[in-house]
Amino acid sequence: KKSRTSSGCRVATPQPDEVRDFFELFAVVEACVTRLAAQRRTADDVAGFKLLCAEIDRRLRGAGSANARDPVYRRLNLAFHTAIHRYARAPLAAGVAAGLWDRSDFFIRIAFGSLYFNRRVLQAHAQMRRAIIEGDGAAAGEAVGTHLRAVGTAVAQRLAELVHAPR
Repeated sequence: KKSRTSSGCRVATPQPDEVRDFFELFAVVEACVTRLAAQRRTADDVAGFKLLCAEIDRRLRGAGSANARDPVYRRLNLAFHTAIHRYARAPLAAGVAAGLWDRSDFFIRIAFGSLYFNRRVLQAHAQMRRAIIEGDGAAAGEAVGTHLRAVGTAVAQRLAELVHAPR
């Protein structure tokens, strides 16, 4: 593994293939939890989820650009997925999925500097929202799995570019 030296510290640079593999695992686990959430959510959950999604949409309108590195994106993403984990009513599975979020955020920060809701992320979240509200477990799991695999590919590609970039 390549590493960079800075002030006496060595920072390991994740290998693109390892990152892609991590996101494949993350996609499978999160897809399971999201599928369960869509299947197990209650009418009260749906009402609360709709309110949460409306609040997320409202707060996104005031969030900074991709270059602003606005932490609001991470907080909103965490609120969105925490609600989904709660609706799954599967504490062990949700705990495993939640444990992967910090690693995911770490890889995204290394690759892009911060989390940002680009058009692809917004479309994926819209698909997840619809599927959960409609109780369609298969569509919910597919939406999050496809989304996280795409994130993994983008992160791995960016890391490969950074490794080969002239210094």
